[in-house]
Amino acid sequence: MHDPLTVAFEIKRPWPTKGKTLGGYRYYPALIRVWHKDPCKGHGDDSCDWFGSRRKLNKRETALLDALYHLETILDNRPFYPDHEAHIRFQAVQAAKWEWLKRSRFRWHPRWHFWHWRIQIPLWQTFCRWAFERCCICKKGFAWNESVMGNWEGSAIWHLGCDRQTQVRVEKEL
Repeated sequence: MHDPLTVAFEIKRPWPTKGKTLGGYRYYPALIRVWHKDPCKGHGDDSCDWFGSRRKLNKRETALLDALYHLETILDNRPFYPDHEAHIRFQAVQAAKWEWLKRSRFRWHPRWHFWHWRIQIPLWQTFCRWAFERCCICKKGFAWNESVMGNWEGSAIWHLGCDRQTQVRVEKEL
């Protein structure tokens, strides 16, 4: 079972973060992040068919796809991958294969299934953590944009420093 959430798109803020840039690129954090939550019905983890690969194929198309798959397993691995001329030429064949698979019908990409959207506002989440949540170990609040630790159930969170103190205490008891 995989996570049914996929980022559909983000609305970035218009000003970059302060500080040095990595490799000359500026980082623009998301103001709003829209997630697509797959309902996981019938076809397992990808019931909305995010990649558009569930088209009905006839026997000839299936045989052609099998042959391309076997060719792909040879040319997309060593010694052909990544610089061999055969691998480079095969990339055009792969691109044509995906275009051919998508050509059959019009479909709304799951990114636009607005009835499956979950909207995340990172600034609001940071504010709520800073203003309302407390460490379950030391009972103090969290700093703005502080990284925290938590349990698998999501019922408790704590400071990174409190986690280290707890580990030291347990090691001393042993």
